[in-house]
Amino acid sequence: MNFLHISRKFVFIFLAFVCLICLGFDLSASHSQELGHPHIQTFLPGSYTYVNHYNSIVQSADGFIFVGARNGILCYNGITWKHISLNNDIHLLRHQERIIAWSKNFIGSVSYTTSGDFEYVPGDTLNSGDILNIESHANILYILTSEGLFINGPSGEVEFPAEQKPESIFPSGDGIFILTGTNELYRHSGERLEITAVPGGIEHLSHVLKSGDNTLFIDGINSEVFLGFPGQEMNRIAQPAGFLDEFGFNCASVISSGRIAYGTQTGGVIVSTEEGEVIRRIGKLEGLYGNDVKKLMVDVSENLWVLHEHSVSRIEFPSAFSYYTSSAGLEGNIKDILRFEGELYAAGSKGLFRLSPQDDSITPSSQEARFARVAGIQEDCNCLVGTVGGLVVGSNGGLLHITGQQKIIILSDPVTALHYDPGLDLLFAGTVNGIRIFKMNGWEEIRDLSLPNISIDAISVSSAGILWLTSMSGPVYRSTKPISEAGGLSYSNFTAPDLQSTEGSYIEPLETGGRLLFSGDGGLFTYEPAKQLFLPDTIFDFTLQTGASRIGEIEETSDNNIWFIVNQPGRPRGEIWVAKQAENGEYEINALKYHHLDSKIINCLFAEKENVMWMGTNDGILKYDPVYARPESTTFHTHISGIHVARGEQGQVNPQNLLTRFSSSSNSLRFDFISTDFTWESDPLFQYRLVGLAEEWSEWAKNSFVEFGGLKPGRYEFLVRSQDVYGSVSEIATFVFRIKAPPFLAWYAFLFYGLLVVVIVYFIQKWFKLQQLKEQYHIEEVVLERTESLIKEKEKSDDLLANILPKTTSDELKLTGKVTSSKFKMCTVLFADIQGFTKIAEEMDADKLIDQLDKFYFQFDSVVGKFNIEKIKTIGDAYMAAGGIPIKNRTNPVEVILAALEMQQHMKELKKTKTDIWDLRIGIHTGSVIAGVVGQKKYSYDIWGDTVNTASRMESSGEAGRVNISATTYKLIKDFFQCEFRGKMPVKYKGDIAMFFVNGLNPAFSEADKVTPNAKFIIQIQLLRILDVEEFVMEKLAKELPEDLFFHNTKHTSHVYTQVELLGRGEKVSEEDLLMLRTAALLHDMGYIDTMDDHETRSVEYAREILPLYHYNEEQIEQVCKLIMATSIPPDPQNILEQILCDANLDHIGRVDFLIQSDKLFQEYRMRHKVKSKKDWNQYQVNLLESHEFYTNIARKMREISKEQQIENIKQFS
Repeated sequence: MNFLHISRKFVFIFLAFVCLICLGFDLSASHSQELGHPHIQTFLPGSYTYVNHYNSIVQSADGFIFVGARNGILCYNGITWKHISLNNDIHLLRHQERIIAWSKNFIGSVSYTTSGDFEYVPGDTLNSGDILNIESHANILYILTSEGLFINGPSGEVEFPAEQKPESIFPSGDGIFILTGTNELYRHSGERLEITAVPGGIEHLSHVLKSGDNTLFIDGINSEVFLGFPGQEMNRIAQPAGFLDEFGFNCASVISSGRIAYGTQTGGVIVSTEEGEVIRRIGKLEGLYGNDVKKLMVDVSENLWVLHEHSVSRIEFPSAFSYYTSSAGLEGNIKDILRFEGELYAAGSKGLFRLSPQDDSITPSSQEARFARVAGIQEDCNCLVGTVGGLVVGSNGGLLHITGQQKIIILSDPVTALHYDPGLDLLFAGTVNGIRIFKMNGWEEIRDLSLPNISIDAISVSSAGILWLTSMSGPVYRSTKPISEAGGLSYSNFTAPDLQSTEGSYIEPLETGGRLLFSGDGGLFTYEPAKQLFLPDTIFDFTLQTGASRIGEIEETSDNNIWFIVNQPGRPRGEIWVAKQAENGEYEINALKYHHLDSKIINCLFAEKENVMWMGTNDGILKYDPVYARPESTTFHTHISGIHVARGEQGQVNPQNLLTRFSSSSNSLRFDFISTDFTWESDPLFQYRLVGLAEEWSEWAKNSFVEFGGLKPGRYEFLVRSQDVYGSVSEIATFVFRIKAPPFLAWYAFLFYGLLVVVIVYFIQKWFKLQQLKEQYHIEEVVLERTESLIKEKEKSDDLLANILPKTTSDELKLTGKVTSSKFKMCTVLFADIQGFTKIAEEMDADKLIDQLDKFYFQFDSVVGKFNIEKIKTIGDAYMAAGGIPIKNRTNPVEVILAALEMQQHMKELKKTKTDIWDLRIGIHTGSVIAGVVGQKKYSYDIWGDTVNTASRMESSGEAGRVNISATTYKLIKDFFQCEFRGKMPVKYKGDIAMFFVNGLNPAFSEADKVTPNAKFIIQIQLLRILDVEEFVMEKLAKELPEDLFFHNTKHTSHVYTQVELLGRGEKVSEEDLLMLRTAALLHDMGYIDTMDDHETRSVEYAREILPLYHYNEEQIEQVCKLIMATSIPPDPQNILEQILCDANLDHIGRVDFLIQSDKLFQEYRMRHKVKSKKDWNQYQVNLLESHEFYTNIARKMREISKEQQIENIKQFS
């Protein structure tokens, strides 16, 4: 048992040292021959199909196995074999990523399709004779036919010298060797054909192998093997030749690390080194299905595939694991393993066995290393121990001493445990009734420590010499003193609870690293003698890290790695774990990943040098040798081979689709998957996960499919991977799909539901609204009637107020509830009175009188409205009006005179038809007045001031049918009217005042009636009105233009306004055209109030709003707008007026202050991010100057400085 291993190792080292000195025996040479059987897996494709007579085997890039046979191709996906039937003897070859399938008259390919199946794709028919062989090198396909050698097709024939016809081709790492009918050897490396020489001694070249830097040439008929390269020194390899001579040669392959595998006709597989040393033979006795080998193939995992005529074998060679079972002569359940005097012994239920390794003089007929029974021992052997006196065996037949081939029975009682103390030369034998102690010199029994009915299962002696005994059915016993002391021994005992273990559970002593440990259900413990307590071990905390219920056995290798058997809760078989010690002294613990152990029960461990570990199992011995361990890598793949819908959309779905959509009724899916790992005897382990349903991976299981039912609508991703027997995990295979929602749960259904709800809610609301409207309708009708009545009354009030007060005054009164009085400096007041009205009123009927007065006043109201004169009031027969209020203007004296003349003309026209029409006396005076509203309940708009009184005196001092004006008014209107000086007339409270009668319009300004103004008069009056326009515009610009307009300000507008008049008069334009120019000049930059971009358009909008207020007609307004638009940059004037305005607008270009004005304009543009830099601006100005010319002669004459000088100034000051 394992607790004896420390003492055993001491004995082994001592014995080995003696043997080496005395016998010169090389243990390492012997151990090197102790090769067990490799793991061999056999496939019988014939159980799937009738295809047989196999001739070739290849593996594709995605890991699948393909076998060429007499009547088709066999394809293996890791689960099943599929037959592709072809009526020819099919040979296979892997060329780059393709599997080439060929027969004597065609070439095709076979592959694994995206739908999870295999298919054959025919190629082109070769019309260049029968195909004899096809080989691949690099990216070149060599095709040997009965007519010659071709590269990649019939068009690439390789030319040979005359009478040299290629008959055989052999692939090699250096190219392709070609043997001709005259036994000439050529080599083709893809670029050129060069001749070489057949190695001497080879008559029939049948195979060429590239191994490392060397090349092997094989004569299969004469069983000759040469190593080297043609043209250089060649070495004949003798040892493989002997095997090939006996068993016959068929094929060869390089397997790994310079090893060569030879396939024979009757002897299986021969494995040798590159130098020719035969390592072993693997045949039917070792587990191979047959000794006939047709082809060899090494897969991506470096396993050797052997093709027989009717079967396929896979050999895990080289492998760290090898087996010794009944085929190696070993029988029964192996309980203990020991190497004694260089030989390996195994104690088992069928007896004692010794490993007999093959000797160095290996011959083809010699056998591999095998176990043989020792000295006829067939009884159940429990334990082994090596002593100075020989090998000691504890068996159910008693205590046996083995010397050579002799067996001596020392004790006939069954022995269950052994321990040897080399220092005391004492042997401890545990029996079913206690322990027996023998002195090895003469086998003298010195003590018999009886423990009736207690079967001793383990014996240990601590470093202090204390004896420990354990039993499966009882407590743990400890001697009270060292065994080296004389006298009798007494014991103290401990039970399982003392080790925090379950009552009645087994406690086992374990020895490792010179320490004695105790294993129980609670973990590993050490005994503290001073406290007489068991304490948890702090060095080997393996139980906690592995989750084991107990540690069954511990073995330590030469590199300080610790192997131990772990008994997991609920698992019938123990697992092997390995603790590797790192540089910092800590242990990295991992389970030994070798799933072939899953079916075995590990009974014992035995460690040797070079980290070799022997494991005794229930059916033999498993050997682990790290020298042959394969590198950890994942060389296999997992594929989703099929997806099946349980209902709804029947059939198989292509798993390579990026995103597959299934209807809601097809929500039960089955996924089939395969793995190209072939290390399992049955299905490999798979693990899957369906993202969207479960976030965790499933447990590893051997199921090659999984079903999911009732999947909810949504997006899913199916993931699957596989694991080989060594624990390596493949890459993940993925399939993404979506289960569509049923129609009643689809997005458009919810959209419909939402719309339906909205419609229902809408109609419900409408119904309630309708009810509310019906209820409110009657109330609203009443309210509407009353509201309409109130509106009408208000309109009447507003109209009445508008008739009483001026519009601006009435608006102010409605808005604020009061009116502010205003003073007007120039207001022309008119008084009209009927001559002799008092006498007329006394004589005339009242109704007729009122009717006549109403007609007169209606006419007067029309006249004053026509000339924008404000009616103030009527007092009896007196009519009072005033011009220039409430809106100030300069034309009010002229307009009031025109109104007065029209009133008198109306009266004269009436007199022509009615002789009884009254005479009218009118007086007019111009001056300042104060205007405002008086009254609280009854409003009255009135004016006050001396001007009013003077106008009244003008009326009273006048004559019937005449218009009497003051000298002040005369001065303002004398250019428009013919006036008659009356002299100075006395006026009450005023003294003598100069008065004038207005006889009519100046003939130059009137029509024939001397009352109606002509066009010239209209122009002259508009020349007065433009002063009002100027005042309004300049005031608005001053208030509303942005402050950062450094150039386009009121000063610029004023300059252009003045300049157009100068240019217009210089160009002798008419007064009306000059009026249009001056008006356009005032308004052309008004758009800058709102925007700089397209300001001309905004200026036109202002013109259309303002000019109608100053009696400009539509034709004039349109002309002004065109002039404004002509100022756009660059200018393009179409007539003289537009040219004048454009010259005036750009007048600064010809002035001496151009640079100053240009800088102002630059600052203006820079503030609005219209220009990036001064340099860019100056260039823009230069370009403008170079392209600009003044349009009018007068502008050119008025130019102060030439544009060339301006350009020079810009460049000078830039």
